[in-house]
Amino acid sequence: AGTESFDVERLLKERPELTQHKSVVLDLAYEEFLRKAETGKQVDVASFTSRFPQWESSLLRLLHVHDFLDTSAIDVAPQWPLVGEEFIGFQLREELGRGAFSRVYLAREHGVGERSVVLKVCANVHSDADTLGRLRHPNIVEVYSVSHDDANGWTAICMPYLGRATLYDVLESAFGQQDEYPQQGIVLHEATEQANQSDDEIAPTRHNYPYADMAYVDAILEIAIQIAGALTYVHRRKIFHCDIKPTNVLLTATGEARLFDFNLAYAGDQPPDRVGGTLAYMAPELLRPFVEGQIEGNVQVDARTDIVSFGVMLYELLPGRLPFRLLQDVDRRHAARFLLDSQVKPPAPISKFNPGVS
Repeated sequence: AGTESFDVERLLKERPELTQHKSVVLDLAYEEFLRKAETGKQVDVASFTSRFPQWESSLLRLLHVHDFLDTSAIDVAPQWPLVGEEFIGFQLREELGRGAFSRVYLAREHGVGERSVVLKVCANVHSDADTLGRLRHPNIVEVYSVSHDDANGWTAICMPYLGRATLYDVLESAFGQQDEYPQQGIVLHEATEQANQSDDEIAPTRHNYPYADMAYVDAILEIAIQIAGALTYVHRRKIFHCDIKPTNVLLTATGEARLFDFNLAYAGDQPPDRVGGTLAYMAPELLRPFVEGQIEGNVQVDARTDIVSFGVMLYELLPGRLPFRLLQDVDRRHAARFLLDSQVKPPAPISKFNPGVS
């Protein structure tokens, strides 16, 4: 269905039983937002989210992690592989997510016992995918293989399927339906359980769950230590992720945090060839070239770029709010300039919003 015919409000009126499932409503609304954005027209975020008052705050949080990219020099593949198709040795079962230049599928890999895998199909992916395939760390999602479809210009990155829960789901579970901060670390298990509720292959268990008896703040700090370890590992290899955000940290059924989605990463001493990231989490050195309109040859990043994004994400996970305010209903360059100016001043202490944080 095209953009005009995809109307979530009408669908929810025709199928009111769908409103009982928050995740379904958010997925549908996000799909409509993406379709509108792909037409090239600016979407008034406040007007869009106000159409869904019951889920407005959750939808706003979801749009905070929407990709923010310079697209001036990139040609997007005209037709993505479709669910149900066979694609270079994989049976595509379900679309799990999408970005500006990628689609993520749950797939079955032929020839290896029909195992379930995650297949990320990227258009015009950087040349370092093979380097990322050599990364081995307990808090980084392993890359099984990297394949190329030269006919369409696609790169397909195959990874293990470890469930659907990310730190975004933790934010939703902890803060999505209440203003008060959570008290217990068991909320991480609840978020994982909710995200994987329709999946028989992933079975979270409360028995011996590592954060069950912890305070929520302590559980988040345990997660932060794992992510920091992953970042230390890649930074020592001169690999920089450049897109740290809650949706790019997987949370397994046993409570492990695993960093993934290195689509915007680069390796070595050369500056990246495009500006990318997610607005709310972007470091000043990524925002500034875009604001100034001097992208090519003017982007200098290093490990500190990831540390800024990591800090923003950690801040958000503790009080359920971002450290710097975002402007929603302006063009992207204006929003980037406002955020860049806001970053000059330190954010409010987290303890102001969550007294559990010392």
